[in-house]
Amino acid sequence: MIPTIGIMIGGYIILRCVDIFSRPLSAFKSQSAQTFMLVFAIVIILATMVEMADLAFSGASTSPAITWDIGAVIMRAKVRQKKAKANQKLK
Repeated sequence: MIPTIGIMIGGYIILRCVDIFSRPLSAFKSQSAQTFMLVFAIVIILATMVEMADLAFSGASTSPAITWDIGAVIMRAKVRQKKAKANQKLK
């Protein structure tokens, strides 16, 4: 259920960003403000799509943060093993 809610919120964020594209120039203070908002909206849309894809493909399983932490632990263990082997060769 949580991924479904996240995807719905992501859809809302994307629709709000698309709404920025339909606003006339008079809705902004200047041309540069409009340009900034359009670029910002594109970045937000892309980031939201990445997060929505992550939610859709991972479901309710582990979060990416937990996966990254496990990966860091594994990498540290491999580095320790390499150091231990290097120390044995020096002896």
